[in-house]
Amino acid sequence: MSETVFSTQWFDVCFDEGYYKIVSSDGVAILAITEDKEVVLVKQFRPAISVYTLEVPAGALGNKDSDTTCIDELYEETGYQCDNIQFLGAGYVAANRLTSRCYYYYAPGVYRDPHWQAKEDIEVVLVPVAGFREFVLNGELTQPVSLALMYLATIRGLL
Repeated sequence: MSETVFSTQWFDVCFDEGYYKIVSSDGVAILAITEDKEVVLVKQFRPAISVYTLEVPAGALGNKDSDTTCIDELYEETGYQCDNIQFLGAGYVAANRLTSRCYYYYAPGVYRDPHWQAKEDIEVVLVPVAGFREFVLNGELTQPVSLALMYLATIRGLL
């Protein structure tokens, strides 16, 4: 029987059969490619590690399905819209302690809404697809969820 030992608005820490686990909502991560063949990334401050990171747009599911969350998070964080998304797969974020899964999506041909107003402290960074491999190899993109998504897209022949 799982017992909640600590709770926040973002996650719960539970004790279950001799170990602790962090229970949080599932999420999505989006590999968005602009019409000009640029990868859409977000730069944001991550308080847990006290640094700014570059990542793919992502977010928690909440009470929506993953397709809807994907489209909403892309727009909310970047102002980019898409006419089509492709589900690439799903995986656990860190199965050693976290219960959450991430649903990975590909969104080609995204375009920016000229009237979009940023609501979060997030900077949009565009990286040409042609130079993206070097960008990753230089350590500019280090978040495992982002790297997993890039790998899925690469082995499916999308990058």
